[in-house]
This record gives sequence, C-alpha cells and structure tokens, in this order.
Amino acid sequence: MRKIVGLMMCVVLMCSIVFVGCGDREESTDNKRTVRICQSGVYVGATSIIMEKKGILEKHLPENVNVEWSQIATGPDIRDAILSGSVDIADFSLMTFITGYENGLPIDLLSFSGSTPIYLYANSNDIEEIDDFNEKSSISITNKNTNLHLAVLALCKRELGNAVALDNNLTAIPAADAIASLQTSSDFDGAVFSFPMSVKADEIENLKQMYDMSDLIKEYSIGSVIVASRDFCKTNADITKAFLGAQEETIEYISKNKEETAEILSNAFGCEKEDVLYALEVMPPTNKVEGYDKMAQLLYEAGILEREPAKFNTLENYDDIVK
Repeated sequence: MRKIVGLMMCVVLMCSIVFVGCGDREESTDNKRTVRICQSGVYVGATSIIMEKKGILEKHLPENVNVEWSQIATGPDIRDAILSGSVDIADFSLMTFITGYENGLPIDLLSFSGSTPIYLYANSNDIEEIDDFNEKSSISITNKNTNLHLAVLALCKRELGNAVALDNNLTAIPAADAIASLQTSSDFDGAVFSFPMSVKADEIENLKQMYDMSDLIKEYSIGSVIVASRDFCKTNADITKAFLGAQEETIEYISKNKEETAEILSNAFGCEKEDVLYALEVMPPTNKVEGYDKMAQLLYEAGILEREPAKFNTLENYDDIVK
C-alpha cells in the first residue's frame, strides 16, 4: 500500500511540474515558441539524427517556432526530462512508454522511431541452441528493462515457452566491458549485443552468433517511439503535426539517400559506413507502431507490468498515432 501511495504522489508531483513548466515556457514577449527535442543518439533514433543534420524539421514548423536539439543517453532520463518540462519531444523505448503509461504518467505516443538489430551470441562450443544454457550459465547484457532484454524475453517465449526462462542468467554489464571480457576470458557463456556493438562482437574469434532476433523485433515492435508530454500535445498540436510531417519526409529521404545517410550515421556511431548500410537494409527506419499489444502482453507475462495492460486502441490519442 505504501508503494502504491508513494507512486500516486510521485505521479501527481510530476504532472504538476509538467503543467506549470510548459505553461511558463509558452509566455514570450516576441510571440516566439521553442520546441525542445531530445534524441538518444543511437541507431533507433537514426531518423531524428538525419532530421537534425539536414534541417528537415525547420521546413515543417510554423514560422514563430524555434527548435533546440539535445541528446540524453538513457530512456528513463529522457522520460524524466519530458516529465519535468525541460524536453518537449523525444525518443525512448516503447517498453519505457508502456510502463510509464501503465503507471499513469501524462505522456502521449506520437509514432514509432526505429529498431536496432539485436543478436544472441554463445561463448562456448558446447552451446548450439538456446536450451543448451543451464542454470549456471552467465549471459552478458547491457541492462535489464531495455530493448535487448525484451528481445531475449521474446526469444525465450518462442523457443522455450517461458519468457523469463533465462532471466536469472542475465548479467548486466556495459557492452564495452563485456566485449573486453569476451576477448580475454570465459567469464560469460553468452552475450546479447545490438548494432553497432554487434559489429565488434562479430570480430571476436571464439564468439559465435546464435540468433538474429530481427523477426521478433518486428513482431513485437521492439525499439523506440516518439513521445511528448500530454499537455504539450494539447497546447502545441501544430508543432507535433509538423514533427510527424518532418519524420515522414526524413524516412523518405533516408530511403533515397542511403549512402549519405550511412556516412552521417557512421560518424555519429563510430563505425564503418558499410556496417550502417547493412543495418539500413535489414532494419530501415519506420514511423509505424504495429506490435504494441504484443509487447505490452509480453511485459505483463514477464512480470514487468503488475496488471493486464491497456489495449493499444484505448490510448487517449490513438487516432493521432502513426500506424
């Protein structure tokens, strides 16, 4: 009961922060508004990166609106920035949105942002299939409650009939540290990496790729979404509409200019242009939300959500979501 009361107080406080913060920000002596957009800076946010680099959003915004771009690495931090009113529009994982929405946070889903290729590796010749991992096996993963974690849950549900079958085997460790460990020791029996860190994993001689989870990623819409505070959506509908128009144009631009896009993203991610071209081929950016209900149900089955989640078509702004 204390946990529930504490959560309710937290939500009320955050709602107050959002409404007050956004209200103050709209006041301007020169009638100018500013939209503050945050991106995660990783492949799932490729569309936003290109949108910023090519100045596409500015062409769609009303004349009295300025745009400020920023970058925050983790989904929870981005979510908190939206709730505090310091960011208006951002991309973070669909999982983060669903858990926040189910906890009553005043945020609206606008569109999908993108997905990243994710792979499961084995660090032993004795491991050929996922059920070869035993109770003592250790599998490195950047962190739980991430897109990587969700991909593993979906894989375990399909292959083993139990989404959390390997949950106790997962060890949270930064990807760079996991790569270093896998090159020099046998501390881990397996590993989960997403692009572009998977490129480095593929170069490790004793590490073999077991599962490409691209099909599950598409089936469950495992990736990031574009989100804004509910108050911002209601008071700045022209800006959110402009952003969605710019996103549509950017996706089309990427499909027609893959070489230039890959050049920009390779510099942003610190990887080879050819690797980005491959990622664009197997998992191109999309703005359509398609697997919401399947993901929400998986989160419930895995115990990440404590109650049956709301259906996608019951979201308050369902008619405005790109799908």
